[in-house]
Amino acid sequence: MKNELTINLNHLERACQKQPQLLQKWGSNKAELTKKRKNKENELKIKKAEKCREIRRNPRAFGLDKVTEKALDDICLLDLTIQKIIRDLHELEYEEDMSDIMVKSLQDRRTQLENLVKLHGQMYWSKPNVNKPMSTVERRKNE
Repeated sequence: MKNELTINLNHLERACQKQPQLLQKWGSNKAELTKKRKNKENELKIKKAEKCREIRRNPRAFGLDKVTEKALDDICLLDLTIQKIIRDLHELEYEEDMSDIMVKSLQDRRTQLENLVKLHGQMYWSKPNVNKPMSTVERRKNE
């Protein structure tokens, strides 16, 4: 990721040409991860609902005399399938956050490229052309 953010000052034109593809690549990646995360959230809701229905049908099999929302949540959290889905969901959220950071970094890179191109156009890196030393009078005028 870091390598894609670097800008070579000697090849600004290449960096500018590559910028849209990078932003599209990482933007698409973020959208795909968001879609996967939402699907995983739905999968978690479905598994919890199935488990809660199972518990409500036969609460004594789960050691419950009275079914409460808290008891349902606690028992659902003990289910290994639900635990795996939660872990997968956390991993997807992390990947989505990292992808979002990359998209924002690429937007900052675009701004930086715009500024570098402006500086290049103003000959920011050109060397001063001084043929003779300034006299004392010229230096005082410039101060």
